[in-house]
Amino acid sequence: MHVDIKRNGAAAILKLKERRLDANVSPELKGEFLVICTPQTRELIVDLSEVEFCDS
Repeated sequence: MHVDIKRNGAAAILKLKERRLDANVSPELKGEFLVICTPQTRELIVDLSEVEFCDS
């Protein structure tokens, strides 16, 4: 899984650089959320602009 993470003050921006968001990607994505969601992170922006398919 490829992600791009940027920080801007108390905000974190996670851009998922995958075409599919499904069960194969979700455990890794959850791990990324756990890493970037710190007490100092007050805002989380998730950019899914490159995702073409999202599984339920």
